[in-house]
Amino acid sequence: MNTDGLRREDKLTAIEEATGYIFTNPELCLNALQTAGYTPGGGHKGLAQVGDAALRLVLVMVGYKKGASREQINDVLRIRASNTHLARQGSEKRLEKYLYRIEGVVVSQKITATTVQALLGAAFIDCEQNISAFQGVIEALGLSWPEE
Repeated sequence: MNTDGLRREDKLTAIEEATGYIFTNPELCLNALQTAGYTPGGGHKGLAQVGDAALRLVLVMVGYKKGASREQINDVLRIRASNTHLARQGSEKRLEKYLYRIEGVVVSQKITATTVQALLGAAFIDCEQNISAFQGVIEALGLSWPEE
């Protein structure tokens, strides 16, 4: 198992700085860093499902409030919620440094994208689905509605 020798507290602090969000339940954040295979049960993929849905919900809501067409909203979703964009943003924040993973597992774009989704899911659950607080996380990770 590879944790790069970083303490849990250091990982938590780094993620909170990257997301701009202080977790009231640090275990949610740390669970979001557990890749598939590190622990039984699929690692962070369940949180990633929540994060993907929450990100899409917020982007659709923002687009709707801006009066964007369905086509414009779908274009933003296709780009901002894509694995490529999620992985790029996760790499910019160097999130791969904080993952719990099996020794020898290379951190792929897919793993990085899933980690970003899992962190979004953890924050969404932790903030008790407070859209305003969650939008801060989306913005900190570079996933918010594009500026015009």
